[in-house]
Amino acid sequence: DNRYGTGQSTIDAIVRCTNRLLAGACFVVCGYGWCGRGLAARAAGMGARVIVTGRAPASLADARETLPSGVRVVASDARSVEDAARLAEDIGTNEDALDIVFLNAGIAGIGPFDAVTEQTYADHMDTNVKGVFFTIQKVLPLLRPGASIIVNTSVAGQKAAPFMSVYSA
Repeated sequence: DNRYGTGQSTIDAIVRCTNRLLAGACFVVCGYGWCGRGLAARAAGMGARVIVTGRAPASLADARETLPSGVRVVASDARSVEDAARLAEDIGTNEDALDIVFLNAGIAGIGPFDAVTEQTYADHMDTNVKGVFFTIQKVLPLLRPGASIIVNTSVAGQKAAPFMSVYSA
């Protein structure tokens, strides 16, 4: 469970902080990585209606194969405002309202400061900042009263890490 332990500890924190049961809740996990995978599996196991997003075809295939049946997998690139709008439209069509949105998509490139290119910078900012902002903007009208938006962040915002200058910004 070590690989997916972040999902378990995250779901425990969500339940404690929101003081809600997940059974029957519509729970969206934006970003399918190790944390997203563990979180989606645990939320589904607790009875939530789970929607998982991702952009890489291999990740989406893995989600469809490994997550419990009933978890909906939606292709959505966190960098794309258009994909955020399509995700919101899909959710609005298929769900009555959202209860929990967990924004988990992010990238962290490693390299020396003087090797950062404009494209590296744009990729990080588009995924880690722009995508979060516009996804919230698009799903906000779908939130049920008392719903939660949770943005998964990093300690790098508090303490910069060597060779992670753009991620730490």
